[in-house]
Amino acid sequence: MEKKYEVAKGHSFTGNKKSYKEGDEITADAFKGKDGAKHFQAFVKNGSIVESKPGSEKEKADDDEGGDGDIQTTLTRAELETLALEFMPADAIAKLDDAKLKKVLKKKGKIG
Repeated sequence: MEKKYEVAKGHSFTGNKKSYKEGDEITADAFKGKDGAKHFQAFVKNGSIVESKPGSEKEKADDDEGGDGDIQTTLTRAELETLALEFMPADAIAKLDDAKLKKVLKKKGKIG
């Protein structure tokens, strides 16, 4: 099982056209360039990025909201993508699986 990391308390990052706040899951992909993974590891080493613990606050919040895969909707993928195009570029939408797309739409208030 792959280790998961999150932004440590009191820290935030901006990378790859996305903002990461305290408690957000983060990967080395957030850091561009050939040295992205090296920068990621440096932040892990200095404590700005920490390994996620099972049952973290972020996961508990997701569970309270129904989690990633529990958002129920009768909309098709095409209809979900149309809603997301109002605030996201098409290439970013294409990278999301259905569950993550539904979660983003729910956070933006586009679906219930």
